[in-house]
Amino acid sequence: MPTASEVLTMARVPGTSPMNTDQIIKSIEKQKMLGKVADTKLYQYLDTSVDEFASPVLAAVSVIEDGEGEKLEVAGAAVFNRSWFEGFLDETDTRAMMIASNKRTTTVIALPQDPQGHYKSASVELFPNRVTTRPRYADGKAEVGIAIEAEISLTNLVGASTDKRQFKAISEAVTRNAAITLESQVAAMIEKTKGMKGADVLGIGSMLQDRDPQTW
Repeated sequence: MPTASEVLTMARVPGTSPMNTDQIIKSIEKQKMLGKVADTKLYQYLDTSVDEFASPVLAAVSVIEDGEGEKLEVAGAAVFNRSWFEGFLDETDTRAMMIASNKRTTTVIALPQDPQGHYKSASVELFPNRVTTRPRYADGKAEVGIAIEAEISLTNLVGASTDKRQFKAISEAVTRNAAITLESQVAAMIEKTKGMKGADVLGIGSMLQDRDPQTW
């Protein structure tokens, strides 16, 4: 992959200025509102990088090829185990991580076709307002339960009945499928980070240590 020096001196497209750190920061500020990129301050990185059980997570910068040449894209996250790089999370995984970490991320989630046929496709804007994380030991293994309370607003609906008598059923289907989609995305993110040696992006180990230090 390109080095930091190459990233900061390359022209994004012919005739434009290189991507400097100010532009990267502005891009992070835009994308973090949608939960598409990790938002980590320097002091947060320093705290987690010296914690034996913490995993620093930083915004990821990618080099993208298009018809006009190379350009930079700020999206996703890079996961570390202390100072060792472990892997990348894409936008979907990063958004799930931000929501499960109680970052109050407002974002849009696309929903698949309703299995019961109430609509063909839909999308909702998600407003998480409370996340409760309950880690525990069971049979010598660490487990965690995550409860996410959120409000949703319908942003797109295709293939639904226009019969007003069906409104309640359609509304319930959208709500149910939004919950199922979010749950599956959070579970997939956790499963992916389990494959990164020593990575604990949600800080579950620290929670266990605080709640049950004797067992820890």
